[in-house]
Amino acid sequence: MDKIMTRKDKKGYAWYRLLAGFYSGYENISCGGNNTIKQHKARILQRLQYYTHHVDLELVEPEQKPVCKFLTRAIKNGMESWYVPILPAIGHMKKNLKWEYGYNHLPGNLKEKYAYTEVLGPRGPFVDNDLIIGLVLLAPSAEYPKHKHTGIEESYLCLAGSVAYNDVGVFSTNTLIYVPPGETHQLSSDTEEPALLAYAWLADSKTLAKATMEWAK
Repeated sequence: MDKIMTRKDKKGYAWYRLLAGFYSGYENISCGGNNTIKQHKARILQRLQYYTHHVDLELVEPEQKPVCKFLTRAIKNGMESWYVPILPAIGHMKKNLKWEYGYNHLPGNLKEKYAYTEVLGPRGPFVDNDLIIGLVLLAPSAEYPKHKHTGIEESYLCLAGSVAYNDVGVFSTNTLIYVPPGETHQLSSDTEEPALLAYAWLADSKTLAKATMEWAK
């Protein structure tokens, strides 16, 4: 699909509601008094506030991955513990999202347990070169190995379930994980329930345009 749509279109309105959901999620998450995270959050909100009013939508062809069978369950779990507008918005748009892997090679059975979808970024459907936001879905007992994003400041907003991060802590619904540029990190999900995360990448436009997803050596 390559149709340009605006918020006045019925389907376009649903997409803009999803974009606004990311804003609401980041707006309502606590920074825990950490100034670095506070500044990261402020930069995301500043850009999202602009985009929700000024960016047009170029639809992409939807694509499903095996892990998508857990999406409805993850949304339901998230709404039971933390109701934010992004969760019903994801549910409404779940058949329109393009889920991807992002890596040339996935170890083990990760093809069955992981996928991500970009919502705003250089590849759209909301096209922008200064910020990437999207969703990561992990099945129960998923092991997302060590990886890094060179020159990119990243955060994960936990919308549903729980994930262990770098063997140093477990983050559950309504928490934020901050990842400094280039830091090697890994995630693993709970053995019983899926995890749904919003993610954000911040960098200059040249870095984001050439951004790659790299397994750490």
